[in-house]
Amino acid sequence: MLRKGVRYIIIALAIAAGIIMLNTQEEEKPASSPRDYAEILSSGQLRAVTEYNAVSYHVSKDTLQGFDYELLNAFASEKGLKLEITPEMSFEKRLQGIINGQYDILATGTVVTTQLKDSLLFTRTLLLSKQVLVQRKKEEGKDSLYIQSQLDLAHKHLHVIKGSPALLRIHNLIDEIADTIYINEVELYGPEQLLAMVSGGDIDYAVCDENIARASIDDFPNLDINTDISFTQFYAWGVSKHSPVLLDSLNVWLNDFVQTPKYKKLYNKYNSSSVQKRAYGTRSMRSGYAFGVPVRCPRKNFETGGTNHTEQTSKLIYGNDPTAATAVLSMAFVIVIYRIESISINSEKEEKI
Repeated sequence: MLRKGVRYIIIALAIAAGIIMLNTQEEEKPASSPRDYAEILSSGQLRAVTEYNAVSYHVSKDTLQGFDYELLNAFASEKGLKLEITPEMSFEKRLQGIINGQYDILATGTVVTTQLKDSLLFTRTLLLSKQVLVQRKKEEGKDSLYIQSQLDLAHKHLHVIKGSPALLRIHNLIDEIADTIYINEVELYGPEQLLAMVSGGDIDYAVCDENIARASIDDFPNLDINTDISFTQFYAWGVSKHSPVLLDSLNVWLNDFVQTPKYKKLYNKYNSSSVQKRAYGTRSMRSGYAFGVPVRCPRKNFETGGTNHTEQTSKLIYGNDPTAATAVLSMAFVIVIYRIESISINSEKEEKI
């Protein structure tokens, strides 16, 4: 009976997702080119793209939160700019959006690589992090699946976000271990969805940034993220190669902002060890955000006077990009199914007892 109910819930969720997607129409966007700071100031609007995740940008109840969101909002407010922020789960689309001028700033921690420097100008360092292997913890009788070291990755299938900078590191790792690693690039999902898929047994291994994994790990107690894929690297925001003045303006502002009481207040809230509310539950958050120093970072609640946050959230997630809507819905969908199935299994065990 319970399994039948689970099926009905899954079908209902699928129908709801379909309805939202059918009612989400992609508007034709005019041709654009990268803007520099003077043009941005003249327009009065700053366009940014980020990733919807537990660290950069997310919704908790009726408020928008996230280190990148709050820091960028402080910059925009001080410069008298209206902030337009778009959550985009595809790394390739975020990058392409900066290159073609659809967005002004890539406002999510992005690993700084020589390859990406050919396409972007990076701000000063905002984060120290690394890529880690996401796998399930050791299980009795199934230890053959557990990866002890990078050498054990030979002939394993790793799932990675399509176009992710982590791909370069994995290709280097293939040369280093002198063996084959199979790479499965995932186009529609973000890192948190990959964590949910590993946890639920849909896939065995994934690779994502450590700060994102640690921010979400409490949702998935059966996961292990202790095997490093890369060494510690620099993460920063990015702007177009045609926006050098915007880059200078950001860096000058960041250098000054870290000296202010406002930044210290923001830093202290993110460095607190208290349990905070966040997008998918209540937990003590850990993240590597700082200006060159890894720190503990719980959530800060950001509110703006007179704003209907529920309406604003709906527009930001679903109104700008159907792909973003699909990714956010799929994240919730995977987690709900995983938890419902867990309840179903536990209930069946109790009935047998």
